[in-house]
Amino acid sequence: MENQIRKIVVENAVLHEGKANTNSVLGKIIADNPKIKEKINEIIPIINKIVKEINSLNLYEQKSMALKLKIKEKPKNKPEKFKLPQLPNIKIGKVVTSFPPEPSKYPHIGHLKGALLNFEYAKKYGGKFILRFEDSNPQLVKQEYYDAIIDGFKWIGLQWHEIDYLTNHMEEYYKAIKTLIENKDAYICSCPQEKIKKNRFEGINCSCREKDSKDNMKDWKEMLTVSEKGSKILRMKIDMNHNNTVMRDPTIARIIDTSHIRTKSKYRVWPSYDLGTSLLDSWENVTHRIRTKEFELRKELQEYILNKLGLTSPFILEVGRLNIKNAIIQGRDIREGIKSKKFSGWDDPQLTTLVSLKRRGFVPEALKEFILSTGVTKSESVYDWELLESFNRKIIDSISDRYFAVLDPVKIKILDLPKENISIKMKPGSEIERNIPIISDEVYISKIDNESLINKKAGLMFLCTSSFGEVKRFVSKNINQDIQKIHWVGSKNIKIKIMMPNGKIQEGLAEPAVLNLKKGQLIQFYRVGFCKVDSIGKEILFYFTHK
Repeated sequence: MENQIRKIVVENAVLHEGKANTNSVLGKIIADNPKIKEKINEIIPIINKIVKEINSLNLYEQKSMALKLKIKEKPKNKPEKFKLPQLPNIKIGKVVTSFPPEPSKYPHIGHLKGALLNFEYAKKYGGKFILRFEDSNPQLVKQEYYDAIIDGFKWIGLQWHEIDYLTNHMEEYYKAIKTLIENKDAYICSCPQEKIKKNRFEGINCSCREKDSKDNMKDWKEMLTVSEKGSKILRMKIDMNHNNTVMRDPTIARIIDTSHIRTKSKYRVWPSYDLGTSLLDSWENVTHRIRTKEFELRKELQEYILNKLGLTSPFILEVGRLNIKNAIIQGRDIREGIKSKKFSGWDDPQLTTLVSLKRRGFVPEALKEFILSTGVTKSESVYDWELLESFNRKIIDSISDRYFAVLDPVKIKILDLPKENISIKMKPGSEIERNIPIISDEVYISKIDNESLINKKAGLMFLCTSSFGEVKRFVSKNINQDIQKIHWVGSKNIKIKIMMPNGKIQEGLAEPAVLNLKKGQLIQFYRVGFCKVDSIGKEILFYFTHK
């Protein structure tokens, strides 16, 4: 019965990327032999034991065991490749999409969803994709952020037909504002912010609303001069009792008297998000925009502004935001974290910025497939890291060479251990092998393995079977498939460090062959996980990718 269960467990593990499921195994056993239900209380502990044993092996070992047990690997049903839903009002070759990041931080995986969908739709219809920097807050923009956005999107594989900047259109904005004032669609307000907030909440008009165009134009010209020291703002004149509170005379331009990285001190009055993004959509001839639904209530205001200026609005498709569980994405939080040393930088492994994911070993293909798998819907979900990791694992598993490394190492002696070189394939199916010299009876294993193997036998992967009694002894070069397999490092080794996803460094030992690795190379440490080489030199540092 145990042999039959083991065969089913191995088959289940190979089918599910190395992790057998107890319930699935039990269901299969009952399906094969319904009478087994009578002994279910006896069977479940055996299943649990064997599932734990098989899940402790890596996928390569499980597949090797499957071959010995003559289990044929079942073909997996490949999920249908995600297809973008059709957009309305399409003219092939005439579609123009745009993605407008604010260069106030490094791009993260949430930004990537918006950028990727706009890019993919432009490509789908043979259209044009514009990368637009909405850089209307000189207090936040930095050249570093412009560069990070461009570099990050290039790494992913996005291509744009042009790059545009809001700051290139400031004279056009001022001309549009002049038109709004002259047409009595906008006015200058000098009320304190507390009063404006209260009035908007209660639906009360302020006295500034009743000024005529001549007085508003005079105030506007004063706003543009350096001598103006007041707190004037430009507001749309709509309806202070509108059901959509966004429409209650919103601010569309304000004074920010700070030098801008691109325009220096040339401008001091800057358009707000709604004025800025809506006019650029029209000026760039954008036909379709895909953006997150957090801007859904602002759509009415943006269309209203365009209508008042006689401009057309693109088709807007709102989608749910992409949220990763416990991810820190707010630029303010990250900047403060970097300042307080909570984060080492924008590429800190605790973050979901593209530079962080790249440094850890996530690859562009996996990020794109993961994002597209979340669909084009308004529903919002919080995704576990494990799902993102599963997309990455499917791609990097076949290209990553395998090596030995032990964290929290314990030195043990194995009596009668043969002194010889052992040959190991660089990865399953590879023709290339490497040698590991065994020059003494001392090896290093993890502390947790050492404590769990007391008075048991274990297989040191590719090396031997050893007994772990009071004295540890060599048993055989053959490794019985029924015993636990553990990783190890010989007495000839090197010290390494691994930066973990929580920002902490773990130290350990690795086989000397890692000295031949190149910076940026992806590898897998047996029973530890995938890692990316960060530095090879005085310090040998890896970034942990995932299991």
